Amino acid sequence: MKKAILPVILFLLLPGLFLSAQVAVNTNGSSAAGSAMLDVSSTNKGLLTPRMTLAQRNAISSPATGLLIYQTDNIPGFYYYNGTSWTAMSGSSGGGGGTSSTHYVGEPYLGGIVYWVSATGDSGLVVSLVDLGDQFSGEMFNCNLNDSYARSDWYGKGNTAEIIAFNIENNIECESFAAKVCNDYTAGGSGWYLPSRTELVRLWTNLYEVHKAFDKLNAVTPGSASPMKTFEYWSSTTAENVYGYVVDFFDGDVDKFYKNSNHFVRAVKFFKP
Repeated sequence: MKKAILPVILFLLLPGLFLSAQVAVNTNGSSAAGSAMLDVSSTNKGLLTPRMTLAQRNAISSPATGLLIYQTDNIPGFYYYNGTSWTAMSGSSGGGGGTSSTHYVGEPYLGGIVYWVSATGDSGLVVSLVDLGDQFSGEMFNCNLNDSYARSDWYGKGNTAEIIAFNIENNIECESFAAKVCNDYTAGGSGWYLPSRTELVRLWTNLYEVHKAFDKLNAVTPGSASPMKTFEYWSSTTAENVYGYVVDFFDGDVDKFYKNSNHFVRAVKFFKP
């Protein structure tokens, strides 16, 4: 009876012993590297990670920090969980690559497309994948013609906050206006705003690379990105009391219109280390 018990105990313990050992997966019989729990080597095959949609990724319960997946829709690419949120690995969608701190124009990032980067490549501007609000009639710059003092030519985020605050302070009620629809946009996280005149001109300058990136996304998931219309888009920079600046995405010209007129709206966001 005692002789029979020993093999049973060994059988129960062996799986635990095997699972705690280093594992080498290869065709040449080499051992795993000393610092690796799992060592996979091949000269003609790759490592395939789990593939899933954005919805399936977000449905993962309590993801572990460092969890890695490949997302197949929305903005395809490798994503890892950083302990707080899912983060795209820079360059995972191809076309420029770089390290996790270096970005490039045309890169899918933060729910949009990078359209300007700093000299160091670690900060820049992202444009949303779609127009916001009514894409046929556009959105009003503001609900009335009063001055909101949003005069910055480069700081669109500050302009957006100023416009929204002005409406609240003056009890101006309206459901939809350009700064608000940008501020309320949440694709890829918060932080979107109505771009300043200069930020919008920069988008026009790099429109070729942005539209190439849109085409790549649409080739994988049709309809996921909308090219900029060849019409005027609101900036968040005001001109005098009753006017706001627009940029024409047909020829890049800058003009001004009454704040209660309708034009297209595209949100942007700024990122930095």
